[in-house]
Amino acid sequence: MEFESNQLTTSKQRYQYFRSVYAAKPDLQLGSVTFGWIRASVNAIDTAFKQLNLVKLPVMVLQAENDEVIENEAQNAFCSELAKLGNPCVNDTPIVINNAKHELFIESDKPRSEVLAKIFMFLSDND
Repeated sequence: MEFESNQLTTSKQRYQYFRSVYAAKPDLQLGSVTFGWIRASVNAIDTAFKQLNLVKLPVMVLQAENDEVIENEAQNAFCSELAKLGNPCVNDTPIVINNAKHELFIESDKPRSEVLAKIFMFLSDND
């Protein structure tokens, strides 16, 4: 897949690097989504929502503003449900990372640095 049509990152350098790793080590590459994977995923999400009352630890959700792989609305619903149960996400909603696509850890420097800073702050506040 060419960089221009990728849905994962705005960083051409990091995109090309991970594609080169896949080319060198094809066994690391994930396969396509299967019907079994989709069924298991939907069942897991249903179970997770049914058991949200068991979540007692602080939760931070980072959301890529321009994610085309998942629905950001699902993350919004997750944080909304947690809030109803008295354990709201940090900032009460997902923390939106502007100008970012799905893979936040291989994003361009600015959004990636923001992600890492927020994670380190969250971990230091909740140790």
